[in-house]
Amino acid sequence: MGVVLGVASCGGPIIPYRAGRINATEAGPATVPEPQQDLQTHIASFKAQGFDQTEMISLVACGHTLGGVRAADFPTIVDGSEDVAPFDSTIAAFDTNLVTQYLAGTSVDPLVVTPNITTQSDLRIFSSDGNVTMKSLATMEAFNATCGSLLERMINTVPKEVTLTDPIEPIENKVVDFSFYTKNGSYVMDVALR
Repeated sequence: MGVVLGVASCGGPIIPYRAGRINATEAGPATVPEPQQDLQTHIASFKAQGFDQTEMISLVACGHTLGGVRAADFPTIVDGSEDVAPFDSTIAAFDTNLVTQYLAGTSVDPLVVTPNITTQSDLRIFSSDGNVTMKSLATMEAFNATCGSLLERMINTVPKEVTLTDPIEPIENKVVDFSFYTKNGSYVMDVALR
């Protein structure tokens, strides 16, 4: 639900939400790619989750259109002059700026422009197909369609014993005061409904 609300509240596509997930009783395997990992490790990690190389590039672009790299988590990437180094110039907007700035050579994405080539993971991923996928994501229409489809598929990947409901249609203009933040080392999502 966090992906659905977060993307929509930042101007992204409406992603159909299906209920029925079960609570995890323990942490799953570590599958979030680390910036220092090589391209083949990233490709293998995404493949293990059912995504091919083109989908990997798209999912990284979709996920990195919001937010940035936190200094607390990656002090060797973020110089400490800021708490978060943004992936693009519009840190809280679901838009194509990450893609268009990358293609124009004006990227601020720390995982593209960091002088340490070991942690240039976004650069390795984005350029791994000669920028074909990134070019295909340059329009808002294509970006929203691709991201909406892939993010929906990602959140609907559940264990085989789980049956999800039909999509729950959002009620327009009923969610107010949505915020997602960290507090005491935990993620907190506040939503008011009217």
